[in-house]
Amino acid sequence: MTESQAAQELRDAMDKFDGEAATSAIVSLSRRTNPKAAMSELLRYAGRDDSFIGHRAIALVNCWRVLETIGWQQAEPMFQFVVRQLNEGENRHRQHEANWERSIARFAEIPVGWESNRSDPKTTLEFFEVMREEEEASACKVETSFDRRIVALHARDSDAR
Repeated sequence: MTESQAAQELRDAMDKFDGEAATSAIVSLSRRTNPKAAMSELLRYAGRDDSFIGHRAIALVNCWRVLETIGWQQAEPMFQFVVRQLNEGENRHRQHEANWERSIARFAEIPVGWESNRSDPKTTLEFFEVMREEEEASACKVETSFDRRIVALHARDSDAR
């Protein structure tokens, strides 16, 4: 199985809320690429939380932080935990469906290499300000420093080609 096949197998299992198949797929992907790349595939599913509190996204991010500290060679047990968390609650709410569709569309726009090793407090504050003042639909459309960074990365990647 190739890297792209393993990634697609993971996405298919996650889309079907099949935790057992997703766990096998992420371990397979991790062994074909690296654990950090495999875990990053789960980011698109972190918002799939019908509890409206965000515990699943928090679980994923906390596992990421732990692995950054103890080393990614310890990732497989974390994969089991995170995949189980992200596959709970198949009964999704209508609000989640709209957010899911927006997230998937937006995820496709983010270029490889968008992340950095430092936080961006300005972007975080911009985002929270919009979330406090706007409805969710308009908040998803707001341009932030993050959006400007994405545009700059696209331009840099285009110039490099």
